[in-house]
Amino acid sequence: MEWLSLAVWIIIIIIGTPLGAAAVMGAWGLGVQVLFAIAGLVFCGLFILGGGAEWLAWGAFAAAILGELAVVGGVSELIDESRSVSMAGSAAEESAAAAAGVQACLYPLAAVLAIGMVAGIVTVS
Repeated sequence: MEWLSLAVWIIIIIIGTPLGAAAVMGAWGLGVQVLFAIAGLVFCGLFILGGGAEWLAWGAFAAAILGELAVVGGVSELIDESRSVSMAGSAAEESAAAAAGVQACLYPLAAVLAIGMVAGIVTVS
């Protein structure tokens, strides 16, 4: 699971880094989720390099859960009808919300893969 998990974390960072710029649109969670994505990648990488310490897999799991919460919080700010459109414009906000929708699916996948790492399920021996 660790190599598949590493690939998912890399995809999360590829999508999440530009998405973090949406924090200037008032979606604070989309800026914070980048930190959790980096933390998840670091935990996963150290898990692979460090011989599979269980606490590192739990760290990746925690980063995935907190990243998901941050994305949901950021998207709720973007799609809130009661706030005015940011200076970036409606199209930019809609694009950020679409990318965040992808992130909202990837973080739970990363959490499941982290549980697989805790359970000792290996993809490559």
